[in-house]
Amino acid sequence: MKRFLSLFGFVIFVFVVSIAESAENNAKAELTQSEQSALRGLKFYNAFECSILASTAGDKSEQKRLYDLGIEEGRKFLKELEEGKIKQSDISATVPLVVMFSLGGPSHDFMLGRIFESAANSVYRKFKENGDDTDELRKMAAQAMLIERNSMLIGR
Repeated sequence: MKRFLSLFGFVIFVFVVSIAESAENNAKAELTQSEQSALRGLKFYNAFECSILASTAGDKSEQKRLYDLGIEEGRKFLKELEEGKIKQSDISATVPLVVMFSLGGPSHDFMLGRIFESAANSVYRKFKENGDDTDELRKMAAQAMLIERNSMLIGR
């Protein structure tokens, strides 16, 4: 019975991921280059937040995957922003304000470090607001937030 339930769960997971990929591909086809680039700004910030959550939840491999994704997408976003490939209207509609307020410094990696720090502060502030004041409560809250945010689908 356990083997059946494990197999059933795996099949459901694969089905959900394939539907999400299909929807993502269809959505990308309809977006302008500027809109796709602006979405990258949201994607890398969310990857950073989920990386912090995965670390808190004790999932080191997911933490690394999300952090690396955040760095990769963030570098692309900053390059496209620097090259003027993103319209201000798309930035305003999509990119978190904290990203735009953190721009400035000697390099893109410096800016990404500032943005990562802001993402971490945002997550830790949520723990504090929710009263998650022990390691065990933070771990459980982080696991719940990862599920709520569908973090396993980010970048896949």
